Amino acid sequence: MNPLLKNYCVSVEFPDVSGAEHLEMLQIRDRLAEIESQLTDEEKTLLTKADRQLVDNANAFYQELSHFVNLIERRKAEIISPQRWWWYLDAIQFVKGFLASDYPAAVWVRESHSPLAVRVQQRLETEGLPQIAAYLEQCLSISHENRIDAAQNILVGSLAVADNNRDVSDNNDAIELLDLAESLLEKLAEIIQNHR
Repeated sequence: MNPLLKNYCVSVEFPDVSGAEHLEMLQIRDRLAEIESQLTDEEKTLLTKADRQLVDNANAFYQELSHFVNLIERRKAEIISPQRWWWYLDAIQFVKGFLASDYPAAVWVRESHSPLAVRVQQRLETEGLPQIAAYLEQCLSISHENRIDAAQNILVGSLAVADNNRDVSDNNDAIELLDLAESLLEKLAEIIQNHR
C-alpha cells in the first residue's frame, strides 16, 4: 500500500488526537490528491473509505483543528479550491447538521419525492456532501445578487435552476429549494463571520 495512503487511513481513525496531527493529515490528503490517478483500484477504494470516515467525523476533526488553525483564513490565504474539500471540514459539519435538522427545507430534501427534492438528494449522493458544502461556501464570495442562484445550481447540479423550476408541478418545491439555498448561505456566512 502507498505509504501516504496508509498514513491517511490510520489518521482518520483518530479524530480525538491533536489538531496539529489533523493538520498534517490534511496535508497528506493534498499529496494523495496529486497522485490519486496513480493509485491502484484497491488503494482508491481504501481512499474513498478513509474520506468517508473523515466526513462522518468532520465535527470532531474540526473541533481539534480549530485549536491550531483557522480553516477559513487558511483557505483564503492559500486559495484552496472546493476540489480540496477536506479543508472545508467546518462547512461540511455545518451543512451535514443542517440537512439532518428539523428545518422545513431540510425535511423537504430528506423526505419529499418531488423531482426537485430527488434531484438534490441525488446530488448529495453522487457529487457528495463534502464537495457541495465547499462549493456553497464559495458562493459567499459571489455578488449578493447572484449567490442564491449559484447555490441553487450547486444543490440541483444545473446551469439553469429556472429551467428546472418550470418542470416542477408544485411551485412549493421551487420555494423550498430557494429557502434551502438562502438558509444554508445565511448560516454559513454567520459561521464565517463568527470565526474571523
